[in-house]
Amino acid sequence: MSKVLAKGIQSVDTACRVLHILQRSTQPMSLKDIAAAAGMSASKTRMYLVSLLRTGLVSQNAASAYTLGLATLNLGLAAFRQIDLIDTTRALMASLTQETQAPTLLSMWTGTSITIISRNDNQVDLPIDFRIGGQTSLLHTATGHVFLAYLPPELTEAALLHELANTPVGAVMPLTLDSLKERTRVIREQGYDISSNIVLASGPRITLQGYGAIAAPVVDIFQELRFVITVLYRKTGDEQEALLIEKILTRIREGLPSPLRQPEPQVS
Repeated sequence: MSKVLAKGIQSVDTACRVLHILQRSTQPMSLKDIAAAAGMSASKTRMYLVSLLRTGLVSQNAASAYTLGLATLNLGLAAFRQIDLIDTTRALMASLTQETQAPTLLSMWTGTSITIISRNDNQVDLPIDFRIGGQTSLLHTATGHVFLAYLPPELTEAALLHELANTPVGAVMPLTLDSLKERTRVIREQGYDISSNIVLASGPRITLQGYGAIAAPVVDIFQELRFVITVLYRKTGDEQEALLIEKILTRIREGLPSPLRQPEPQVS
């Protein structure tokens, strides 16, 4: 028995490969396309599809094209019920900090503002204390932009207008309302935001020089925003910085149920 567990069952591995192919597709797939993607003959692929159809893991439409079946949805729902988003996110934060030495923050919308609820700094010496319970700017931070992108506008409108009204006269505005609207559209499209500067407070602006921030949404089973994870990275202006950004985005995409897409890092 232990020998079987150690080696695994090749047919199960192959069936899972077929499921992953269907998972990555944005539309129903023909037998020919599935076989090509799996690197198998059409006859062999058909045998796997027949078994998967019987279990409900795959369905077939009137045009004889294949998609994931309802049983996969039930599996996904069961998996989400067993996943604690906060525990999952905190584990990712610890892993990110250990791998990259980059401090990480977890924030949530508390009804009127953004509040930091967890952090992992691995004893990194920062000139600003990102204390738990501290607030973050909606207007001036990557974290705030992600909340603006994914929360219904009616939830954030009052806080955004209040922040605009309390911006000191003559202060440099990083974004106008029109450009902010466009930025949130891009964030929803790519699944993250990158800022080349860090502002801590929503009141008096405290800027952390020499650091940038990557912020990404943490969503639930219904794709509704629950938290935002923010990773602070040291700016070096070289290839190493670009590689670090790509690594962080890849780890977030792999570690969280989020709408993060393939990274195309562009520091604004």
